[in-house]
Amino acid sequence: MAQQIIVVCDVCGAPAAAAVGIRAGGRSMTKDVCRTHLQEIVRNARPARRGRPRAAAMAPAPRPRRRGRSAGSATARKSRAAAPAKRARKRITDPATLEKRRAAMAKARGALAAKRAAAKKAG
Repeated sequence: MAQQIIVVCDVCGAPAAAAVGIRAGGRSMTKDVCRTHLQEIVRNARPARRGRPRAAAMAPAPRPRRRGRSAGSATARKSRAAAPAKRARKRITDPATLEKRRAAMAKARGALAAKRAAAKKAG
């Protein structure tokens, strides 16, 4: 006796036309949808960006295991000792520049407070 599997729309139960992949909240999910619901999804969708996903681009790549001398070798210690130290930046004493910086910091703090309040209100 043969069996037949019919894939149906997860929303309305009609025969499915496509399986749609969704990424939300760091999770990947698949949903079977009919032609009607597929059109609803595609209507307001945008094409994917080219290149690597942002999360993959931001994550540091695993460093390959190095061969040869260890980091504590004599040549590595000499090169580190010979490297010049960074110069300390001069203090900013110009009143106009200081006022601009203070205003920018106050604006950033206000924007962050508004963002946090909106997130607290939403969730």
